[in-house]
Amino acid sequence: GDGKAGTVTVEIQSGGVVSTSGQAAHGIIAQSASGNGNKGQPVTITLQSGSQVSATGSYAYAIWADSAGDNKGDITINNSGTISGGCLIENNSSTNTSCPSSATSASAAVAATTPSAVAATSPTAAVAAANPTVKIAANPTAAATTLADAISPSPEAAGIMITNAATALITNAGTITSFDDVDGDLLRSHANRLQVDNSGTLIGNLHHFGTRSIITNLAGGTLYTGSTYDLGGTGVGTLINNGRVEVLGGTRTGVTAINGDLQQLSGGTLAFDLDPASLSFDGLTVSGTAALDGRLEYNFLTLGSSSAGRQTIELISADGGVTLLAGALATSRSA
Repeated sequence: GDGKAGTVTVEIQSGGVVSTSGQAAHGIIAQSASGNGNKGQPVTITLQSGSQVSATGSYAYAIWADSAGDNKGDITINNSGTISGGCLIENNSSTNTSCPSSATSASAAVAATTPSAVAATSPTAAVAAANPTVKIAANPTAAATTLADAISPSPEAAGIMITNAATALITNAGTITSFDDVDGDLLRSHANRLQVDNSGTLIGNLHHFGTRSIITNLAGGTLYTGSTYDLGGTGVGTLINNGRVEVLGGTRTGVTAINGDLQQLSGGTLAFDLDPASLSFDGLTVSGTAALDGRLEYNFLTLGSSSAGRQTIELISADGGVTLLAGALATSRSA
């Protein structure tokens, strides 16, 4: 049609809980969809401290925000609570009842005729502390929508999915993660421009498919990175760290690949795990440049030394070069 949508506001107040289970059962869908010749209108989602939005089923987003129109609108997410997305089947065994091994059931929360925790196409939706819990279990037979129609662009799961946005601003003082922890996706962004300001906790992978991104980990913020931080590419996206980055979550060794540039400020710490017994260690690879100040911290997962004797390991590499802004990084072993 040719109509102009209104603004959309969703607020989960302190103590409010939105919880879904079942395949493609998204927690919150917030959409401002304008017709031909009109711009998508602002979409704002706020989680107060002590609130929670979780989707525990496969291929599910805790939050799906969209501002469609001939010109895309802006999306703002302010989180002081907990946002936790669903799981990817390939990351879990077929016996995991929270993440079914079959992908044949219909969508749980796409159309108004299907079960939905919060479907906010009207101007305002809220889950208040006076009625703190909304729980939806998906009924695979309740909808005619196929899984392929329910998920765009492909079957995925994430804490937050953003589609059709000119600019997306996420301010996080809480936690954003998914069922799969560091192996899952905390954010998938199809906004043209993405800005994330984190003073809380971000756990997992990040994917941005737009033209510009700036991810800032502020003092007091922690990133438990997955294997991928796709910021859109070199010269497109930048990760700025003035808090703490735990490569692969701080409990096992592996590599986080940053598709973009990395800048660590004087208050930042990069934390790596080393396992001398298995000769394995964490690593960061950067497609662009890495400009580093602050501190590098290492943690031994096992005690003792390698039977192979003295070894040289590479913790950080950057295709565009590594620059030490203060001439050297302070190093320390974690307690």
